[in-house]
Amino acid sequence: MGEDFRNTGKEDAVMNRLACHTAELGELSRSHPDDRVRFRAAALLRLANGQTTGEVAHDLGCSIWQLQQWSERFVSDGWAGLNVRPRSGRPTLLDAEALAVLEAALCISPLEYGYTAEDWTIADLRDLLRMRGWHVGCETVSRALHRMGYRYRLSRSAT
Repeated sequence: MGEDFRNTGKEDAVMNRLACHTAELGELSRSHPDDRVRFRAAALLRLANGQTTGEVAHDLGCSIWQLQQWSERFVSDGWAGLNVRPRSGRPTLLDAEALAVLEAALCISPLEYGYTAEDWTIADLRDLLRMRGWHVGCETVSRALHRMGYRYRLSRSAT
């Protein structure tokens, strides 16, 4: 799939249809509330204005396949085709309530929860979640904390 997809008749037709929607794509790329839709619309606007898929993919750091998907969806479904679609895969093990428990715990010393350490460890947070009904491993807790913006660091006494 490394070749520019405008080399086939099907994709030429899609690009010609995109050219009729430059005003709509321009508006979406500037004002849609979802930044991913704005990004996709801006990419398609570049295609509609004559850039090749290879150039757009290289400049924006996306794949030609993604550009194909977005353009085909936009032509068939309009701006709704640029919305983020649900992904398959295993659902997260920690729901919003579990993340709120983690967030609240991190604002308070572990001593107030009955732990003997002054700083939270991943194992302690896992244990806290298990006591509240979420049976997850340390890696799951670590990933959740990372997504929440927290970073693990050793305490000064450990270095």
